Amino acid sequence: MTPTVLVVVGPTASGKSRVALDLAERFDAEIVSADSMQVYKGMDIGTAKASQEEQDRVPHHLIDLVQPSEGFDVARFQEIARDAIHDISGRGRLPILVGGSGLYIRAAIDEIDLAPAIVDLSIRAELEQRAAAEGELALRDELREIDPESEGRIEFGNVRRVVRSLEVFKATGKRFSEHAGQWDEFSSPYTVEFVGLRRERTELYARINDRVVTMLNQGLEAEVRAVEQAGLRESVTASQALGYKQFLEVFDGISDASQVSEEIAIATRRYAKRQLTWFRKDPRVHWVDVTETSGTETVDLVADHLSECEQARKVLVKE
Repeated sequence: MTPTVLVVVGPTASGKSRVALDLAERFDAEIVSADSMQVYKGMDIGTAKASQEEQDRVPHHLIDLVQPSEGFDVARFQEIARDAIHDISGRGRLPILVGGSGLYIRAAIDEIDLAPAIVDLSIRAELEQRAAAEGELALRDELREIDPESEGRIEFGNVRRVVRSLEVFKATGKRFSEHAGQWDEFSSPYTVEFVGLRRERTELYARINDRVVTMLNQGLEAEVRAVEQAGLRESVTASQALGYKQFLEVFDGISDASQVSEEIAIATRRYAKRQLTWFRKDPRVHWVDVTETSGTETVDLVADHLSECEQARKVLVKE
């Protein structure tokens, strides 16, 4: 039997986690996190990870998988996420895939053959060392010579994707872009319903600013210091996480501590813009305007949409 999946997407601070949690309780579901940073243990405040109380309410999958020092990529996520989807569905429950990492969402639910996992970890380690010593532009120049199509697809600041593209070529002799064409196809082996949360930009940015203040008050700086001790700097991916990157720069004397709140907020707003650009390319996303709503009111709007949508009624296994 073909598994069915409800996917909840949207930019950071749009209210996805609250919506997914409440929907999971309404529709006998379990949550599969599609957040590239929530896989790391100890990175809780800065990634807005579900609290223990929330995890007790509804089972969550694909969080706290690896230490901050360990490598983790989308190919590994794809394998574990699909196993979770089939396990949840096989037990008669609905998987709700929720998150803002568009790449991870597509990898989980679409027929995409990712570039192979690299067994020789020394290649990545060497590239990460070069990235730290020479900077992003040096690696971009090399990638542009080898695979200009891949280089052109990667937004500036995303060092880990530059490293990954070079790693694949060095390990396999094949350009990363040879796999990229699949991303233009929107074909899933599952029965899928996509819901996207949309907020007016001014409101979204205000929510982002409020979230940053809350995270700082909750002890984000202390958390960054703790995961730094656990090897955060050893991972190019984890060390680039919003909030963690900015505090590491403060610790290194690169940035001013008095400006860290604003720097995190600016970086998060830019990230939200990239998220929206990504999700708007997917024609399957049904957008629900949740501007000027919060809490139960937001969930009710999404639930109303689902109850009125014929495709969604096929996805939802229990009302």
